[in-house]
Amino acid sequence: ILVLGAAFDPPHLGHREMAREVIARGIAKEVYLVPCKQHAFAKTMIPVTHRLSMTEMLSEDKISVNTLELEREGVSYAYDTLQVIAQQTNKKVGWLIGSDLVATFAKWYRYREILQEFGVMVYPREGTDGVELLPGMQWVTRVERIAISSTKVRELIENGGAWENMVVPDVAAYIKQHQLYATTN
Repeated sequence: ILVLGAAFDPPHLGHREMAREVIARGIAKEVYLVPCKQHAFAKTMIPVTHRLSMTEMLSEDKISVNTLELEREGVSYAYDTLQVIAQQTNKKVGWLIGSDLVATFAKWYRYREILQEFGVMVYPREGTDGVELLPGMQWVTRVERIAISSTKVRELIENGGAWENMVVPDVAAYIKQHQLYATTN
């Protein structure tokens, strides 16, 4: 099982692509999408009810949402999440990140233990050429770089740009229905 933990603010096609590709390539048999309740680095996010509803729209065969971090009080840490999922499933578990997170990974709580006990698969993202992986990290190879980010989607919505092609249709409809991210509607 690979765990893709994120704010999912909003979930986008890059998240789905990462999950699909690691399954298609036999790197993982399952991917758990794990939305965080409270971000470890105090990132401001829309309410978790919206983020969870949208993340569930990415579920499909072998890709599911795990709400473990939403059930906890306070900040959730990747290390703790991996430990619980490994115990609950009795399967080999690892973490999946985009290459944009490698530079700050050493700031993560118990990052050395994550690398030693679980391992981290790193998916290439645009704009992160020359990133050097830490021991315990491994590239997902021969895949298209992910060019979409939640930040970019939010910026386009706020500025009236075209963003709908960066998310699944159900997520686009949800964002419009709930008027999320737009500063003026």
